[in-house]
Amino acid sequence: MSLLELIVYVAIAVVCVGAAHAITGDTPRGLMYVVLLGFVGALLGTWVAHGLRLPELLTIGGRGRHVPLLWSVLGCAALVALAHLTRPPMSPTGR
Repeated sequence: MSLLELIVYVAIAVVCVGAAHAITGDTPRGLMYVVLLGFVGALLGTWVAHGLRLPELLTIGGRGRHVPLLWSVLGCAALVALAHLTRPPMSPTGR
């Protein structure tokens, strides 16, 4: 994987988590949190979709590689919702 491909995947992860946060109403808590949730959520959503033999809808990619955006965003939304339910609430000061 080249540096450019890694940057593209990070950008896709950030977009997926941004959409997932919009769906769940959660607020992000940092760049590493967003990127980690993006990668894991995208992998989870894609893995479940492949396991259920669902069609790949709304894909993005090139050079023989593609990412199914719909399943990635839904996987991220599920992961963001789970993270939101399992963590303590933020204090009013945001710390």
